[in-house]
Amino acid sequence: EKNYYDTQPIISYVNNKPFCLVHNGNIKIIEVFKRYHDINSLNSETDTAILSQYFVKELERGYTVTDIIKNVIINIDGAYSIIIHYDNNVYAFRDSLGMRPLSYTIQEDMICMSSESSVYKDINFNNEIIEINPGEILKINDKGIVSLGQYRYHNRTVKQASCGLEYAYLSNDNSIFNNILIKDARYNFGISLWQEEEYQEYIQNNYNDFVVSYIPNTAIYSAKGYSDACGLDLVEVVGVNFKDRTFIISNQEDRIKALLNKFTIKNVTNKRKLILIDDSIVRGNTLIIIVFKLLMSNLFDEIYIRSASPPIRYEDYMGIDIPTRQELIANYTINKKIYLYLSINNEKLKDTVILDRIICNNKKYVIYLSKNSNEETIPIYT
Repeated sequence: EKNYYDTQPIISYVNNKPFCLVHNGNIKIIEVFKRYHDINSLNSETDTAILSQYFVKELERGYTVTDIIKNVIINIDGAYSIIIHYDNNVYAFRDSLGMRPLSYTIQEDMICMSSESSVYKDINFNNEIIEINPGEILKINDKGIVSLGQYRYHNRTVKQASCGLEYAYLSNDNSIFNNILIKDARYNFGISLWQEEEYQEYIQNNYNDFVVSYIPNTAIYSAKGYSDACGLDLVEVVGVNFKDRTFIISNQEDRIKALLNKFTIKNVTNKRKLILIDDSIVRGNTLIIIVFKLLMSNLFDEIYIRSASPPIRYEDYMGIDIPTRQELIANYTINKKIYLYLSINNEKLKDTVILDRIICNNKKYVIYLSKNSNEETIPIYT
């Protein structure tokens, strides 16, 4: 029942007219905003529901939709794309930094808007894709599309600061963000990975022993870029049982359980050295589970982990919900390398295992994460 009230669009009624709001993103100060404006979000505590109730309250006080949107953009910090329908008008706007995508396309007398531009071709809209500018307000009705101007949060001077994870993970391969096709960006990430490869000479000298793969599926184009750049075969070593995105699960225990069921290891190559391309390093949950399953499979003697985007080291309140640095695996580093510690039968191994080059053997492992081998370690999965 709770999920029902969180389902978008959020629909309310103002002056006997339906008010509909859809939202993609995250508004970090929404609780402060809620208390300040004395908003009762009724059956839902999501930022979308709270924002919708704010619009309803202000409309009932006599303000126009345009004035309320201006106030939102200027006074609310967050990463968001929002579409509103009220009184035979549609309004569309983005946060003033353009962190989240929002675009539209026109075909004959129809307009389609989405934060994933890949959807347009799925419904046979094949004309030009127009991205709404950061902080811009569009008004659409039977007279056409009108821009009502651009506005900035607290008049900040920074013009744009898009979310890098849109390119690495969040967006569909076939979407466009800031006039860049996502799969092209990911492919170029892979080429850059090979150009920066620490073990390039070793890989070239042992060319026939190596193969490239990827996790998750959003890393396919980065793995292809890496594979094309170095000439190694690209194969699917890690199978995906379901496509749900585990990073949105609210607690760590449930995330780990979901990941254990999500991935399987495929025996698709006789090569014993694996270069595994990940799309990003955040909490490291996916990476740890995959490494564990690869070790248990005994299919590879060496595993090399490569990330298509820089590790995330700091809190994120703008869409991925990372409230603390402690949950980010990149903060457990020595000399800029991420360390995992393995134990056999509860006895910790003397030698550390570096996440970017893992030498395997046929033993049963327990995976630990710690800053160094002298500290008490935290079991991740046994």
